[in-house]
Amino acid sequence: MHSTDALAGSTRASTVDLLVAIREAAIGRGHRRSLWDVTGFDLPGTERWVLHAVPGDFFVPLAHVARSVGSPLPVVSRACANLADRGLLVRLPDPRDRRRMLIGLTDETVDALASWAEAWPSRYVQAVADWPAEHVRSLDEWLRLVAASLADQHPSSMSPMRRHVVEPATDRGLPSHLRHFRSTIELLVPVAGRLDLQSSAKPRLPTPIQTALLHLLLAVRAEPATAAELSVANDIDASLVRRRLDALIGLRLVTAEKRVAAGGRQTVFSPSDEGREVASQFLADLASALPDVPDRLVSDGLAPLIADFTATLVSGSGYSS
Repeated sequence: MHSTDALAGSTRASTVDLLVAIREAAIGRGHRRSLWDVTGFDLPGTERWVLHAVPGDFFVPLAHVARSVGSPLPVVSRACANLADRGLLVRLPDPRDRRRMLIGLTDETVDALASWAEAWPSRYVQAVADWPAEHVRSLDEWLRLVAASLADQHPSSMSPMRRHVVEPATDRGLPSHLRHFRSTIELLVPVAGRLDLQSSAKPRLPTPIQTALLHLLLAVRAEPATAAELSVANDIDASLVRRRLDALIGLRLVTAEKRVAAGGRQTVFSPSDEGREVASQFLADLASALPDVPDRLVSDGLAPLIADFTATLVSGSGYSS
């Protein structure tokens, strides 16, 4: 393999690491924390995505919200009831069909989500604020290509959170290269954050792994963890995490090991050899589906820029979307 080809492969691999990190943040506690910081809304996953799925300027049927969120209608109905109880949305019978429920946001919720949409990209911009402008431009150009490619390949993964992104009325006081980078982040994070992992995966198993299981497999591949740690990190109910881990154990993709810790014995979950192979195959498939890397960006050292960007975001927990 030529050196340029090797560097391009390294660039794709680094990009996949970034996409997985963004997705983990966007569906887990990173997104929950960013919403709390700006709006004061401390909400579990389904309720957060319901808010994002409801337009700010009109009412939509409950079934429409369920399709946007990708959760069963009863689950979304309960989430809407909880949000209505908190005064964050309104439920009304459809005057044309009173058997159907319409969902809309309150004015206060619309304003809060607009403030959040204005605020969250700043964490990504801060990660490159001290970089030389030419480095930011190189990363920016590549991530915009990736965002466009992902949107074309997986149109269903476009997050409803985009509805609440505010077009800037001012330049936010940023230099031009950082303004453009911010707009690229506003394109990339929603599609990466809600990316259907399974749509890219080709595991060597008789039955494809569900997206939720693959996400958990990638989490334990990165670092062995207890069910409680996985629950907190991914903002998933502990009982649901345990059921998914049991399913992965049944598929022989994850192993459970008792370990002695300060608080007593704990069960730690790790990928099996087959689990590592399936996870590696998925990541390789996702990398191969990325667009061609422009030669000049490869020559400019794009791969280490992506790695540095990812490391800064992860170490500072700043990749919240």
